[in-house]
Amino acid sequence: MKARFKFGVKVPRTFEDAIRLDKENENTKWADGRAKEMEQLFEYKTFKALGAGEKAPKGYNRIPGFFIYDKKHDLRRKA
Repeated sequence: MKARFKFGVKVPRTFEDAIRLDKENENTKWADGRAKEMEQLFEYKTFKALGAGEKAPKGYNRIPGFFIYDKKHDLRRKA
């Protein structure tokens, strides 16, 4: 897969790629962006996370999730 750069920073395409880039850069910027996004999802009560093996209540649908990574003009990392 071709590398993508934005504002001079390599943007990960996958979760594993984000972890690798944080290790290479010796920082946690992509992990921090991902954590902030998850905090906001729970704060806004967007989703309810179920534990491993727990079934969704009747009338609810399972929605698979994934991260799309991006770099903002102010240099924040977003997931």
